[in-house]
Amino acid sequence: MEKMEIWIKGLKFCEEVVTEGEVNFEINGDKYRLTYENQWYQLRKNGGGYKSEFYTLGIKDRHDLADGLVEYVLEA
Repeated sequence: MEKMEIWIKGLKFCEEVVTEGEVNFEINGDKYRLTYENQWYQLRKNGGGYKSEFYTLGIKDRHDLADGLVEYVLEA
């Protein structure tokens, strides 16, 4: 999967998680869990620790989370 495809999926999942509270998805065989609580996004890969937390101040933070997802997916 290309960087831009992953990044766009990240933005889509950010929109979903705000209403759902939690979104689970798989990319390239890895399982991800994205949660949203008290205006914080949290991203986990394969049940591991939290990658980062992004405080929601606007669309910029969704972009940061999408960047984090790209980083997570493409890391060796």
